[in-house]
Parts: sequence; structure tokens; C-alpha cells
Amino acid sequence: MATATKTSTKTNAATQKAVEVATNTATHAAERAAYASARVSALRDEVEQLKRAVTELQEIVLHLRNSNANG
Repeated sequence: MATATKTSTKTNAATQKAVEVATNTATHAAERAAYASARVSALRDEVEQLKRAVTELQEIVLHLRNSNANG
């Protein structure tokens, strides 16, 4: 009976440790996913800003070309 109790205690400790490791891993993965999501959002904002800047520069180039063409 003592062996069964000892084995059960070891099994419970191992199970508890496995749950702890799994929880830590899941928490870490969730934190990384949240960071990645925030980073993707920030990059999308930057892309939109760059698109607006490119459009503005294209308009300036077009205006300068027209000004040069008209003398």
C-alpha cells in the first residue's frame, strides 16, 4: 500500500508539474501572439502612412513635370 501511495504522489507531482509547464508555455505563447498582433497593427498603420506619402510625392512630381513642360 505504501508503494501505491508513493507512486500516486509521484504521479500527482509529475502531473502538477506538467500542468504548470503547459500553463507557462500557453501564457508565453499568448503574450507573443498579443505582441505580434500589436506589431502587425502598427505595421499596417505605417504602410498606410507610406502609401499616403507616396501619393503625395507622385502628385508633386506630376506638378513639377507639368510646370517644366509649360516653361
